[in-house]
Amino acid sequence: MVAGAVSKPDRIALIVNPAAGKRRAGRSADAAASYLRQHVREVDLLATSDRHDTQRLARQAAERNCVVAAVGGDGTLREVAAGVADAASAGASIGMIPAGTGNDFARGVGIALDPIAAAAQLLEGITVNLDCGRLISHDMTFINIVGCGFDARVASWLNRGKRLLSGRAAYIQGVLRELALHRSMEARVTVDGVSIEGDFLLVAICNAQSYGGGMLIAPEAQLDDGLLDVIAVGRMSRCRFLRFFPRVFSGAHLGLPEIGFLRGRQVRVESSEPVPALVDGDVDAETPLEATVEARALPFRLPRDSPIHVNEGHSSP
Repeated sequence: MVAGAVSKPDRIALIVNPAAGKRRAGRSADAAASYLRQHVREVDLLATSDRHDTQRLARQAAERNCVVAAVGGDGTLREVAAGVADAASAGASIGMIPAGTGNDFARGVGIALDPIAAAAQLLEGITVNLDCGRLISHDMTFINIVGCGFDARVASWLNRGKRLLSGRAAYIQGVLRELALHRSMEARVTVDGVSIEGDFLLVAICNAQSYGGGMLIAPEAQLDDGLLDVIAVGRMSRCRFLRFFPRVFSGAHLGLPEIGFLRGRQVRVESSEPVPALVDGDVDAETPLEATVEARALPFRLPRDSPIHVNEGHSSP
């Protein structure tokens, strides 16, 4: 149970790309808006076509002190959060109606995947202040996870849409495809002045715990501790990778000798050559990466029964 500010909003803005997720996002937005209009004085359904438009609409809605809800996946949520952060308002908060591929952030904080159930949670929820990541090297906000190397290449293939499966099955298919190529990167990872170097399959900078449709890459990450968890997966044989890969879905991989773990506020990843990086599910960056965390900078509308524990002193007034 979380502690926070409890009050029903009277203004909600739903921001959606109607074509996203094979138009699933548009259908989810329509269902959520229909429900909310029965209970809320003002509900705006705002359609967007690109990230700049999303940030602009989110900023304008935040300046009207709305609850600004992203209808989509982690990438849409990231752009909404960036827009709200830019607004000259202290009264806005962020919410989410999940309509993405993996919906990892939503699952992690207990938001229902059904749009009407998620809308009800938005209406009855609690506003708390969560941490927000900042990718300084690329002037970008991130909410969930920045990953470079293996995971970014998997995401790039998935985002091209050349797959028959969806959800977790699609991610596993992508992992097996990338494993066949078995590419790694020579890199240095520095967290608060402490460095590790090696031949890595991937490096993940984590504000939250999971990505890739349920891969619990950073099982100890907390959304209110003011820190980033950094996981560096060293190169290993294909057979060993396949043997231990299932552990990532329970978070049991941290004990493996190939797994490096650091935690801190300032993170830098440097590689011998540029390596693609995914930011909340979108391959939008490359190494070198420099990231930091903005502690409890994200006013977020969580379900009352969210599994995220937020201390009393960290919550909204």
